[in-house]
Amino acid sequence: MNTYYISPELQHSISLFVKIIFALSTVLNGLTFFCLIKVTDASRTGLKKYLIYIQCLAYLHDVHLEILYEGFPLFPMLAGYCYGILCHCYFQGIVILIMGNMGAAIVMCIVFRHQSIILPTSRLKFS
Repeated sequence: MNTYYISPELQHSISLFVKIIFALSTVLNGLTFFCLIKVTDASRTGLKKYLIYIQCLAYLHDVHLEILYEGFPLFPMLAGYCYGILCHCYFQGIVILIMGNMGAAIVMCIVFRHQSIILPTSRLKFS
């Protein structure tokens, strides 16, 4: 049976790479928040709420999976292990809750956009 092992050097390299990606993601999230809050015009306030909520969930997902729970894959097996703050008390429900909320918010954005382009006399109009 083969033994799969990640050396400490490779583990440190993966951890550093993930932290660099998180730093880049934080800068891009900040730019996105700025654009959503300052640049978006007043006619898009309904959609803006959903987009800000999606962006908050995306940043929360990044913090959770890249900083608090730092996973290392073991290829070619479909397995891995963690080395983060939440490794010993990791609860899968947090990820499911974040992803479920993100999916619901994306669906609400689609419905909101659909309602804004539909004719006022249509049967599909909610209000």
